[in-house]
Amino acid sequence: MKKFQLAFWLSIFNCSLLLGQSNPTASRPDITITHVMNIQLHVTRLAMDPITRHLFYTTSEGSIYEVHQPIGTAAYDSLVADSNMHGITYVQGLCFHDSVMYVSGNTTSATPLTRGVISRGVLQSDGSRIWSEVAHSDLYETADYFDHLFSGSIINPTGDSIYVCSGSRGDHGEVQTRYGLYPNIRNKALTSCILRIPLNANAMLIPDDSLALDAQALVLCRGIRNTYDFAYDGQGHLFGVENSGDRDMDDEMNWIRADHHYGFPWMMGSTFNPQQYAGFIPADDSLINHASTSWQQSFFSNDPNFPQPPPGLTFTLPCKNYGPDGDFFRDTITGAFLDASALDTAIYSFTAHRSPLGLVFDNDSVMDSEFRGHAFVSCYTGGDTAVAGASPLLTPFHDIGEDILHLEIVRDTLNDNFSFHATRIAEGFGHPVDQEIDSNVIYLVEVSYGPTASLWAITIPSLSLKVGENDALRAGVFPNPCTNDLFVKYELKNSERSAFSLYDQQGKCVYVSALSEAMNSNQLHIDTSSLTAGIYIGRLQNGTAVSNLKIVIMH
Repeated sequence: MKKFQLAFWLSIFNCSLLLGQSNPTASRPDITITHVMNIQLHVTRLAMDPITRHLFYTTSEGSIYEVHQPIGTAAYDSLVADSNMHGITYVQGLCFHDSVMYVSGNTTSATPLTRGVISRGVLQSDGSRIWSEVAHSDLYETADYFDHLFSGSIINPTGDSIYVCSGSRGDHGEVQTRYGLYPNIRNKALTSCILRIPLNANAMLIPDDSLALDAQALVLCRGIRNTYDFAYDGQGHLFGVENSGDRDMDDEMNWIRADHHYGFPWMMGSTFNPQQYAGFIPADDSLINHASTSWQQSFFSNDPNFPQPPPGLTFTLPCKNYGPDGDFFRDTITGAFLDASALDTAIYSFTAHRSPLGLVFDNDSVMDSEFRGHAFVSCYTGGDTAVAGASPLLTPFHDIGEDILHLEIVRDTLNDNFSFHATRIAEGFGHPVDQEIDSNVIYLVEVSYGPTASLWAITIPSLSLKVGENDALRAGVFPNPCTNDLFVKYELKNSERSAFSLYDQQGKCVYVSALSEAMNSNQLHIDTSSLTAGIYIGRLQNGTAVSNLKIVIMH
């Protein structure tokens, strides 16, 4: 796959001299961070056209810019569309199907009534786009605070639908009156869900009516607070990341599946919302930070009319994080701030208020074996008290935030879910809001809320040799650890007889397959579901050259 080119001028660009610009650092020397360019303020999204390999970003007011990086000169951007063209004045979603651009958001985020909109821009031969509306919602009432509106979007693998998160109206299911205009209104039929809209729709109405939504199969799943970003892994599983409310409950990464309910407003992370229970006394709640907006606005209250979940409703829990990073939590009894991995436990899924916003996968399997096929998430909130603008909600957790976490995800068959280890690989960004991946380069946009906003390129090690490997050939495996499926990525250096074998700890060969340069782009799939969990050695042999890889299988 062609990489999005970085001009040579970046190597001599001293980004520390830019006024107000953040100064991110990598956690290891083989990961490099390069400042690509300053971008427009109020950035919300970053996406790549999969055909042209060009990057685009959006701003909240509806402007869409293309990033240009000519060889030998400085990168720059150009305006390609605005709200007058696509009809959305508050943009939070951007994705592509082939070279067709899809934008989602709302007609406004500030007036008493708003309308969700999805628009498409079809690329023309001269580089322009012809815009048309895919769908729009009924008008619905905005809230005093915490309107999450139409945000994350993604095209499904079959290319027949676009999934769009319609976030919650409010923080945690409380009444939001719009300054007294709409008494007793909480969430709406078309909020707190992920919508499933036909990609070929034209000016389709998305009704604010549960029965009509279900009759037209327009809801993929419910119980969503604010899934800001989606990403598919290499096996076609869809994941979404979202933040919790003002109460100190875990931020989430969910395995998104049709017809599941993810808990909101009755559960966030793995914690039940106490406001649903009679006799709730907010002042006695050890998970409420009194610096939060919801506390200061009295949104936490004894709420006897809080709706109860429908009988028999089952909640799907988020993915578990086993650390070592992004896994702090607050004890529900004492209120103490604790590190889950230090206690040999896990949380669902991230430290409260980290705000995971940008999620990407190495689906091309071009990264080094340590990262191959894995995920990366950028987190928006800063919690380092030594840095100006640190969040009063995240800071007490002693979690620095504003970073990129490497997620090593494995299938949890026992609980019909996924779990992961999160490790920080870069930090020091200024409120990163989204990421895009191209080969082994992750592009990140930060909003910073200062005089500048930036586009960064984070280069992850690509397929390379490890200690003990023969330099005559290269091989790597992913995911590692694996559960039921193992993929081997290899390069053969000659046409001699080649094979991949798998050996258990007693040296017994439990799997062998002949290899060829013509096989599935030099990738081998192994079904490991019948193998006992444990440590194995994978051996790639090409003639007399041998490469050994340590593989962990978990069930």
